[in-house]
Amino acid sequence: MVRRSATAAAALALALPAAAPAVAQGFGLDNPPADLTVRFEEGMGPDLFHVENTGTCLATVMSVTIDLGGTVGGLVFDTEAGGGGSNAAYPFIPREGGDKIIGAAGGQDGGRLLTLKLSGLRQGERVVFSIDVDDALDDSPWGRTRIAGPEFDGGGVRVTLRAPDGREMEHTGRFGPDARAYVNPRSCAVG
Repeated sequence: MVRRSATAAAALALALPAAAPAVAQGFGLDNPPADLTVRFEEGMGPDLFHVENTGTCLATVMSVTIDLGGTVGGLVFDTEAGGGGSNAAYPFIPREGGDKIIGAAGGQDGGRLLTLKLSGLRQGERVVFSIDVDDALDDSPWGRTRIAGPEFDGGGVRVTLRAPDGREMEHTGRFGPDARAYVNPRSCAVG
């Protein structure tokens, strides 16, 4: 088992050269070494997204874009009754860390992109917001309103990180079947 894990880690390291932006999939780890973790939580009513600066570096998160476009479940935001989703609809509402959100774009009913502009999410800080997510599959095993982790597989996250010297860099991550995305899981993205 250890040999397999080491082989998989080596293959991932080769696939992600240091000069390229870091791309990661959700690996089902509780505490991965990542600059940012985005986690989806299915809710009774509105669903929740947890966006947390989990980095050990001094990078500050300045923006986060959640992209549902490539998800296995054909996921969409459902923010208006009778619109792009099924049954009940719930709009975007900040639940925790709302003072860090200086702007939000996207998240329209039936849409697949949502971008948060942040005042600077520092180490250990997080933003939690609710919004309804439904799938667009006619034959979903969980139904259109209940989202299971595997339906998030293939979705993306794009993040702008700011270094202490003011340099900004963009990094990406992918949602895995555990409905989590880890951005830059290998090392500090910025100095």
